[in-house]
Amino acid sequence: MAARTSAFLKDAWAKEPVLVVSVTVWGLAVMINPYTKYASMINRAIPYNYPVADVLTIHRSLWSKLGMAQEPANASADGFGPVPVALQ
Repeated sequence: MAARTSAFLKDAWAKEPVLVVSVTVWGLAVMINPYTKYASMINRAIPYNYPVADVLTIHRSLWSKLGMAQEPANASADGFGPVPVALQ
């Protein structure tokens, strides 16, 4: 059975490669279609934007309630510390 199928595919590829490729693409599309359907349904159900600012506020308030050390007052916004005077 496998030998006959292999011989058929070799013969079809030699005679009509465009037809073989189109049938292969069609077969893959039929197999992948349910996966794309459910993936699109999941993507519609999940919001794209998340409330990041609220999460950061909650995180900072929890750290302050637990008595953890907070950022030093002289820390810059980019996280690299103050800029030396020679580079200003």
